[in-house]
Formats: sequence, C-alpha cells, structure tokens
Amino acid sequence: TTPLLLSWDGEKMSSSVGNNIPLTAPPEEQFGRTMRIADTQLDEWYRLVLEREAPVGEPMEAKLGLARAIVARSHGTEAAAAAEEHFTRVVREGHAPDEVPDIALPAGDPVHLPALLAAAFGLSTSEGRRLIAQGGVKVDGSVATELDVARGDLVDATVQAGKRRFARLRDA
Repeated sequence: TTPLLLSWDGEKMSSSVGNNIPLTAPPEEQFGRTMRIADTQLDEWYRLVLEREAPVGEPMEAKLGLARAIVARSHGTEAAAAAEEHFTRVVREGHAPDEVPDIALPAGDPVHLPALLAAAFGLSTSEGRRLIAQGGVKVDGSVATELDVARGDLVDATVQAGKRRFARLRDA
C-alpha cells in the first residue's frame, strides 16, 4: 500500500475536482499548483514525492525547492527555472506574463469595461463590475475605477482581471 498524498485543499487529489498536479501540465501550471501546498504539508510532500526530508528553515524556500523538483522531473531543469521565473514575475510581483493573449476591442467609444471583461475572460458583466469596484482590474498597471473607459486609453493596453488573468487589447 502507498500512503495517500493530500492536495493543497487537504482533500484527496482528483483531476475531476482540479486539485491535482498533472504530470503532463505545462511547467508554469505545475509550479503554480505546487506552490499552493500548505506549509504544514511540506514534510509529507517531500517524504512521499521526493523521498527525502524537507529542508529546515523558511517554508517558502522549501516550497520553491519542491516545485522546482516536480517541474524538473517532468520537463527538465531549464523548464523548472523558467517556471520559477514566471511564478515570481506573475504571482509574487504581480506583473504580466511574457505571453498574453490579444483580445479585439469592441466597437464604440467609450468601451464598457465590464462587458469587455466578460468577453475576454468569460466573466459575467456583474462579476466584472464587482472586480472593478474592489480594485481588482488594472489597465496597464493602473487600477481601473470607471465602468466606461475611453477607447483610446485601451488600444494596445494590457488589462488584468484579478491576479492571474491578462489580455492585451488590440484595435479591431
């Protein structure tokens, strides 16, 4: 028998629930999912996944080491280094990733930002309004406060909804 390795949510890992780390997932996704593991689970993960003791010291460093090892096992050490750099830039520092999808700006001026967020990220317009009200939407790094934005301010801008959704706005 093999001990059960619990996911970051404390439940049994399951691809149908989405709380697993697929071996075929892209390096950035594997790294990010590994970083979600609770500090209290590090000893168990090191023991069961890497078959060694977790390093003593800062939990963040131990978690980064675990994520590097998991990604390197599936994709190699270069991919692990690139995934860590991506994680640091996007999650820890809050910058846009290197590759951001292009989204066509809808016709009209001004552009209704909640409708744009709905089209770009699959949100409802109500979710878009809530994100804007909570300060969770940025246009070129500046917090968006208005629901309607001048079209000229959005052309070639990068919009961020929440922490991990990004798109570059292009004139149609």
